Amino acid sequence: MKRRHFLPLLAAPLFPSRGQSTPDHPIDWPQWRGPDRSGVSRETGLLASWPASGPTALWTIASLGEGYGSLAIRGDRIYVQGVQGGSSSVICLNRRDGKAAWTTALAGSMEQDRGSGPRGTPTLDGDMLYALAENGELACLRARDGSKIWRRNILQDFGGRNPHWLLSESPLIDGDRVLVTPGGPNACIAALDKASGKTVWTTQELSDGAGYSSCIIGDVQGVRTIMALTDRAGVGVRASDGKLMWRYERAANRTANVATPEDAGRGFVVQVSVAPAVPVPVVTARVAGAELPVTVLPN
Repeated sequence: MKRRHFLPLLAAPLFPSRGQSTPDHPIDWPQWRGPDRSGVSRETGLLASWPASGPTALWTIASLGEGYGSLAIRGDRIYVQGVQGGSSSVICLNRRDGKAAWTTALAGSMEQDRGSGPRGTPTLDGDMLYALAENGELACLRARDGSKIWRRNILQDFGGRNPHWLLSESPLIDGDRVLVTPGGPNACIAALDKASGKTVWTTQELSDGAGYSSCIIGDVQGVRTIMALTDRAGVGVRASDGKLMWRYERAANRTANVATPEDAGRGFVVQVSVAPAVPVPVVTARVAGAELPVTVLPN
């Protein structure tokens, strides 16, 4: 299976209706599923419908190689992962004309019967870019030129096992930390210092393997919480130290847990309510259509 052989930039979906040229203040989409990982764009002024002939194609590129993933967009640059010269790479394109500004190899590309190459989307944070290759190689690059600041292999460092269809995660930034899912013993999820790559915490009470999903973050009863779909369960861990808050197996299957959870009333944590007269705070989280009690720990 070949995935990304060309990328068209279409004027109508991305640019306001007042013109078919690149806007003075381009729309930013700095990570997987947008600024807050909700998949919702708050841009206004877009075309309500396309012209009968379809949107105008401004440019196309046909040399990004194999892989799965989406685009990260900031200012006049587009960032994407693909296979270049046999390496799983991050590629930076000029937004105006689609020409490559730089390419940085992360690791050798891995082959798989359902498609080879990287499976993630780069994450932009200030002048830094974070990307995870399919072999577990996590890198922090300078967004302006692709130079490497630090790198480490999360499968090797945390004893994780690469799932059958290979790691398919887009790193999550929370303050001064970057979150990934190595799926190792006592290290299902790991928080690293985003400036140095050093380990801040791992989930000592959670050893699930990695799914094919990416973490999100939200507040649950005032507790900042990292939420994820592992190979076995829907989970929530305290963002400050990785303490397990809940684990619910019925939210997962044993084949391929792919979906990114939502904290917006439509998916992973749908609603939360405080149970009355309970000494230890307990909430009811609606997960996959079922209610379950969840102990909420202080920040």
